[in-house]
Formats: sequence, C-alpha cells, structure tokens
Amino acid sequence: MSLNRKWQQFWDTQHLNKLRLVKHTIGKYQGSLPNRTAEVLFTRLRIGHTFLTHGFLLRGEDPPECAHCSNQLSVLHFSSRTASSLV
Repeated sequence: MSLNRKWQQFWDTQHLNKLRLVKHTIGKYQGSLPNRTAEVLFTRLRIGHTFLTHGFLLRGEDPPECAHCSNQLSVLHFSSRTASSLV
C-alpha cells in the first residue's frame, strides 16, 4: 500500500479534525480564491483560528470572553452574536 493511500486512510478516520472541514482529501489543494492571502484568511475563519480568538495563547493570557454573555469568544460565537444583533 502506498504512503499516500495510508495517509488518506488515516485522514479519513480523523472526524474531529478542523482541517477536514476545509479539505477532505490529501494532495495538492486547488483553492478557489484569487490569491493565497485570501485562502489563508478564509481557511482560518472556517476552522476558527484567528488572532482575536487565539492570540491569548501567544500572550500567555486567559481566553477572551464575550462582553455580552461572558462565554469564551470564538469565530462561531462572534459571527452568530453579530448576526443576531443585526436582526
């Protein structure tokens, strides 16, 4: 069995891996956005890794909390909170 096939089989078992939300198969990534900077930005948003939500790790601080409800701040929480406040 080839190394790529073994790697794909392993990747297929990683159901909680955030990167699988972005890419289901191994191999070269064919992005749909005009440049790598845009691809990186949207990939980070999709997997929930931003400086706003993860910068505390680099600074050695506690995770940020939502100013409205005191839940831990995440991309999903921020986007749903922002969307609900617009309605």
